[in-house]
Amino acid sequence: MNYEYFDCDIDDGVATISSLGPSAPQLQDIGDELVDVLLRLQEDRAVRVILLSDAGVAFDATMGLQSAAEDRTRGEGMENMAAGLDTVRRVVTLMQELGKPVVAAVSGDVRDAGFGLVMAADICMACATATFTLQDMRHGLLPDWGLTYTLPRLIGPNPTLELLWSGRSVTAEEAARMGLVDRVIGADV
Repeated sequence: MNYEYFDCDIDDGVATISSLGPSAPQLQDIGDELVDVLLRLQEDRAVRVILLSDAGVAFDATMGLQSAAEDRTRGEGMENMAAGLDTVRRVVTLMQELGKPVVAAVSGDVRDAGFGLVMAADICMACATATFTLQDMRHGLLPDWGLTYTLPRLIGPNPTLELLWSGRSVTAEEAARMGLVDRVIGADV
């Protein structure tokens, strides 16, 4: 299955969703594609596990800030933001209710909305060179993709606030110690 923002290949019961590079210009664009592919994979009895792979590029599904500013100028910002957030909710809910394990395999940088997408997976494996960064609040935004729900449950409220407020990057090793990553592996995933 080919989409504009990622590929989905199925081999021996494993569906691999691979990022194709830079994020969609609108949060809703990539979200709509993810909803479509997840619904198809949910119905496919041959698929036993879903692997989210960054394919060596950043897991950065953030909505383009320039695009958001243009929407606001045209008076469309609130409608587009509401539609995008509804799509995000659908993606995260689908991932949690698929009935099939979702594994995130990270080899590059994980930022903002991409961070939320990875944290919605059941298992997260990261290459030792991967980094995890939340900078939404530096732009006056709250984190999305369910992070305000998932992060405190994974690592506790105080470490969550520290990550949100500082915007600092954490290495894969530190992310594993915090409970964000289940396994750190040496080679690219």
